[in-house]
This record gives sequence, C-alpha cells and structure tokens, in this order.
Amino acid sequence: MIYLILLAGLCAVGSALSPRTLDFTSRPRVPRRGGVASFDARCSRVGSGILERAGNAADAMVATQLCLGVIGMHLTGIGGDGFMLVRGSNGSFEFVDCRETAPAASYEAMYNNNVEASISGGLASGVPGELRGLQYLHTNYGSLPWKDLNDQLFLSPEWASDFAPTGKRVPIGSRCFYTGPLARATINAVQAANGIMTMEDLHDYKVAVRKPKSIDNRDYRVVGGGAPCGGIVALRVLKTFEGYEGVGYPTNINLTTHRLDEAMRFAYGARTKLGDPSFVAGMSAYEDSMLPGTSHVSVADASGMAVSLTSTVNLLFGSQLMVPETGIIMNNEMKDFSIPYSTYAFGFIPSPANFIKPGKRPLSSISPLIVEYSKNGSLHVVIGAAGGSRIITATAQGIWNIIDRQMKSEQAIREPRFHEQLVPNQMMFEHAYDNSKIADMLSRGHTAAWLDHRSDLQIVRRLSNGTFEAGSESRQHDSGAFAV
Repeated sequence: MIYLILLAGLCAVGSALSPRTLDFTSRPRVPRRGGVASFDARCSRVGSGILERAGNAADAMVATQLCLGVIGMHLTGIGGDGFMLVRGSNGSFEFVDCRETAPAASYEAMYNNNVEASISGGLASGVPGELRGLQYLHTNYGSLPWKDLNDQLFLSPEWASDFAPTGKRVPIGSRCFYTGPLARATINAVQAANGIMTMEDLHDYKVAVRKPKSIDNRDYRVVGGGAPCGGIVALRVLKTFEGYEGVGYPTNINLTTHRLDEAMRFAYGARTKLGDPSFVAGMSAYEDSMLPGTSHVSVADASGMAVSLTSTVNLLFGSQLMVPETGIIMNNEMKDFSIPYSTYAFGFIPSPANFIKPGKRPLSSISPLIVEYSKNGSLHVVIGAAGGSRIITATAQGIWNIIDRQMKSEQAIREPRFHEQLVPNQMMFEHAYDNSKIADMLSRGHTAAWLDHRSDLQIVRRLSNGTFEAGSESRQHDSGAFAV
C-alpha cells in the first residue's frame, strides 16, 4: 500500500512540475549565467530558472534539491543526507557534511543478530541532515530569500493543497523539521517501527563543516571532501593515475584502462581504514598519506560560485518507512556502518573504523568534486555521481574523460564505464564496453563481469571563454542539464 501511495504522489507531483507549466522563455543565446545538472530535467529547469532570476549557485542548488526530494522521493529527500563541496565566488572552499548521525541510543552490536534491521524499519534510520545542510548553504552563500526558492514547487493548486496545505512549512526553513509537530510526527513514525531515534537526536543534529582535500592533476587542481565521504578515495585514484604519461592517447587506451583499474584497486584498499574523523584518531594524517540509490546535482554560476552536492536516502525508498503526516521517506543509512562479521550491501568488507557509535556518521562513497585551472585558479568543472560504491569510479572516469581525453561534458558521460572495488576481485563492464578492450584486460590477468547501469554522472563545466556547458546522465531516462 505504501508503494502505491508513493508512486501516486511521484506521478502527481511530476505532472505538477511538467515542463509546460514552467515559463523559462527568456534564456540568453550564449550561456554565461551558469548551469545546473540533475537526474530530473524538470528540477534542473527549476534551478536554472533561479539563475535566470539573478539567483546564484547556492540558491539554484537549494531549489533544485528541494524539487528532487518531491519528484525523486525514492532516491533523495529531507529524510536523508548529503555531502556538498562549495566553492565561493572568491575561490574559497568548504566541505559541508550533512550526513546522518547514529541516534544516541545506538551501539556497535545492535544489528549482530538481525542485519535486516539495518535495511528496513525504524531501526535502519539515522538522524537526517539534508535540510540542515541546505539551510547552511543558503544562510552562508545564498542571495535570494528562502521562500523564493520554493515557489516553483507549488504550481499546481490541486496538489499544493495535499503536499503543502498552508504553503508555509517549507518556506520558513529547516527549524520546523527538527523541532515541533513535524519533528514529533517523524519520531512517532520511527519509534512505531521499532526505531530508537528521539526528539533530542533531531534537535541536536548539526552539520559538520570540514576542510576539503585537494590534489594537483596535470594542469588542474581537483578538490574533494575527506572522510566520511568517498571524495578522498576518488582523489587517490586520480593522483595514482596521474603518474602515467599518454593516458589521453587513443592508441594507449587498453594500457590506460588497465592502469586506471589498478589505481581503483589501490584506492579501495586504502578505503578500508577510513571512518568519521570525529571518532577515528589520526584520520586527517591518513587521508593526506593517501594522496601521492542516490542523487547528484552540479551547479555553477558566472561569479565562480559552484556547489557539488550528492544526497541520498540510501537504498531504494530508504528504510521503506514513510512519516504519515508529512509523506517524508526516512533513510536507511545505518546500513552504511560496518557490522561486525557482515558484508555491506555494496560488497564492502567490515571495517572497525566504521563501526557504530552514538553520534557517529557512517562511511560513504559519495564523491562531489570541483576542478580548477592551476594557472589562474578559475573554475572549470563541477562533477559528481550517484550509484553506491560505483560513485567513486564513475566520477574518476568522468574527470579522466574531460581532462585527459578532452571530451565535452555530454560525451564524457556517454562513454561506457567500468567498475573495480578490489572486493570482489573483478572488473565489471557496462554492456556497451568494447569487447576487444575487455579481451585485452583478460589477457593482462583481470577477471571480468558485465555490469548493468548503476551510476549517474552530472557535470557542469565552465569554458575558458566564460560560457557554460552542462551534461546529465544519458542512461537516466528523465535526467536533464541546462546552461543559461
């Protein structure tokens, strides 16, 4: 029954946000204001419309993400989390961690006798952080009033009466979600499904603002987030790979693919020691030594401000728990912690650095990245992906395609991808991958398997002449990117 309700809401809100209800007819012929890329074209249009109304990249990100939480509630939403890498218009960076935290009553062995409880039901949900993260972004970087970022979500009077009967709750910001009647409704639903989250857990949630990590990669500087997100792993792949010459030459493609795969294997091996730096001693130093179901949005504007945000409720429909009074889908991010003697849903072996503790944030593969030109420090690429453990490898291949192979955003996304995470010990290729290349990998000692589409890339790129291009995942049916 709950799935029918959710699907009906998804279709209905989708029609409320159909392209013909949006009036964005005044687009400049030359895209100089910025770009937005997401898994749904309707929400990308909402975000690019904000840029056209003189909003900045932060405003566009908030509007786009709130839209995605309505249309794509099975993947993302305010019942989940996010990691965002923010580049200010002055070139400064912040890594904003709005990952879920374990409730205060959590403990390391809580799933030892029932691993399924970490996947569905109230016990699977961590304390959600997405809305606090969006509020932080808007407060510190936004230019338009918060209420102006929500007006495109209430275009249909019929469905606005169901999803926002007063039209006030979302426009007042995040406070109403973490305190008061909405918070009580969330806690009641979670606890009724055997959860342990409390009002105090919600009230006390805070985003963690961390120092980003960066590498020099040929003529570029690539910036990403550290643990508990996967950005540091993606940077490790790129830094190892940078040591080889000719990686962009078509004649070297087979050897280059082999080397990229080996770089992935080393990086995923190093990942096993990562964890929440607030709980694992020496994490920053370890990260430095590494550098010799989900939604992603990439946004940039003409001032040089850029935001790369990946958000998720984890597996499809999260914990499969909906708050009846609000329709919010709760996450199942507690599954992202390591459970002793249990292999994680995406195939990762358990790691003590990622064991559960109260208030701790679980490890993630989310890897938002931003690329600058080394020579003058100007913005070049905003990139990230969805797709669980495949996020890291998809993002690294997107960077390789743009920097080394000189591809445009859409071409970089269309290229067939492969994945390798050390365990299991095999290269996994999309079905469109060239058979001769796979045969060459087998001759080098690799094992191979076919991989269905599991990762979605989103890219916004600023060209040297100041114009923008944007590319969205061609494998995703309704995805869309717009440069304005």
